[in-house]
Amino acid sequence: LAREAYRDRHQTVSHDHTAEPEVRNIPHDPVEYFKTMSPRLVLEEMGGGQASAADLRIAERLLEDVGLDRGVVNVLLAYVAKIKEGILPGYPYFEKIGLSWKNNQIDSVETAMAYVEHLRSTFQKNQNAAQQRASKGKRAANKPDVIIDWLEDYLKTIE
Repeated sequence: LAREAYRDRHQTVSHDHTAEPEVRNIPHDPVEYFKTMSPRLVLEEMGGGQASAADLRIAERLLEDVGLDRGVVNVLLAYVAKIKEGILPGYPYFEKIGLSWKNNQIDSVETAMAYVEHLRSTFQKNQNAAQQRASKGKRAANKPDVIIDWLEDYLKTIE
């Protein structure tokens, strides 16, 4: 019942295949995009077609159970799709992040986008630090091999 009410309230695209396709007025500003688009449309845009029922249930539960703002849910969906390379995980993953965002008072699109940017820059710094550590290890690996001559002699005596 709640799912049908949600679908009725947020459905703006006709799925009547005999009618001409509706032209969507998609804002170019990311903040405005996430604020004005329904999670269904965001999922359809990300997936390049119709959103799956499971993904729609995730968005619905984030709105109703977790209590996130519609725009924040949109940012969360886009963020997870980006870090998971387009494959959305199950609801428990989203619930954990959604509750974390709720506890950290991420309650607007602007705050959510700033937080995502912060996470991205932190990840990038950690990535760069890991690459630097790895390159230091490669320099050490380029040292000449140490020949253990006594080991060969010992192995010959055992035979």
